[in-house]
Amino acid sequence: MTGPLGGDEAGLGATPLWLGWLGVAPAPLTGRITAGRLASAVAEAVLCRTRAEEIAGRIAAEDGAAPVVEAVERACITP
Repeated sequence: MTGPLGGDEAGLGATPLWLGWLGVAPAPLTGRITAGRLASAVAEAVLCRTRAEEIAGRIAAEDGAAPVVEAVERACITP
């Protein structure tokens, strides 16, 4: 069953669509798998890993909670 994010969020099936949109997961192989299609999928997976590492670095470098805390403080402390 496909979940609300475009995949099987329980991890039992298809790759969620948003991973493909970010370029961090290869497209699923459908139909007959040939040596050429498999080789292309492996090459795509290597590129996806590079992209995933780039995104992970950017996420690790940001302070995601700080803007939320500032917005809540502004909303609660505004006279």
